[in-house]
Amino acid sequence: MWTEYPSAVLTKEMSYADAVKWIGVGDGEYDLWPQETRVWFVVFKGRWLVTPLDPTQTNPTPLNYEGCIFSVFTARDGELISLGDSVCPAN
Repeated sequence: MWTEYPSAVLTKEMSYADAVKWIGVGDGEYDLWPQETRVWFVVFKGRWLVTPLDPTQTNPTPLNYEGCIFSVFTARDGELISLGDSVCPAN
């Protein structure tokens, strides 16, 4: 949930293969889309109230998060492919 409306600080159209390079290695399943798929890579900066994904906690307490997140959308129809934490780009 947003606690402050986020703003886009980076917006770039690229291939899905290039977006995966920006994301870096992680836990995602990055072979679900063809590498040549055109996508929008967007970094948002803002404040959120997030609930940790900790399977050992029955009712995890939401935490304040301030910073950047990335989102990857298909360029054709805007379908969300991936999102996660991101380093905020330098001005």
